[in-house]
Amino acid sequence: MNDRDKLEAAFTELRGKGFEAHARFWCCQSCGCAALEEDVPKYIFWHDQDDVRAFGLSEYGYRRTPQITMQEVLDEETRRYELEDVEEEEEEDLWKSYNFLQDTLHLSWGTNSSPIKRESGKKLALRLVATATEAVEVLRRHGLDAHWSGDITKRIEVRVHEVV
Repeated sequence: MNDRDKLEAAFTELRGKGFEAHARFWCCQSCGCAALEEDVPKYIFWHDQDDVRAFGLSEYGYRRTPQITMQEVLDEETRRYELEDVEEEEEEDLWKSYNFLQDTLHLSWGTNSSPIKRESGKKLALRLVATATEAVEVLRRHGLDAHWSGDITKRIEVRVHEVV
């Protein structure tokens, strides 16, 4: 089972626990948060920018690398145009090779319910801690190396498994 499959299985379980859970949800964290349903009690998602950083492939088919040469850009550009003639099934197979984490995936999470926003600071903080803790437990149960610092202003991290 690859990392995307594990994430999808974890998100399916989280949806069953009342979370609004999305993969590649909007372009960035701001747009993703703005697009959430107003009265959703809990949410978790990662956006397109997170996906590119974590899985290493942009929506244009460029492999994300720390230092890329101009020749590599040109090679990727040529490959992208060649993909336009590839059958849809073959293209899906190509994308499957980018289903394993290359870098840490950062998950946005929280509560977005109007009644919760009116709670006192301490009560809201406790609810947020419970939300993040629940999400991390589910992610770990699905074989992901999930971590949260305990800081309600920080995102949950899903780290790359070290292959030994």
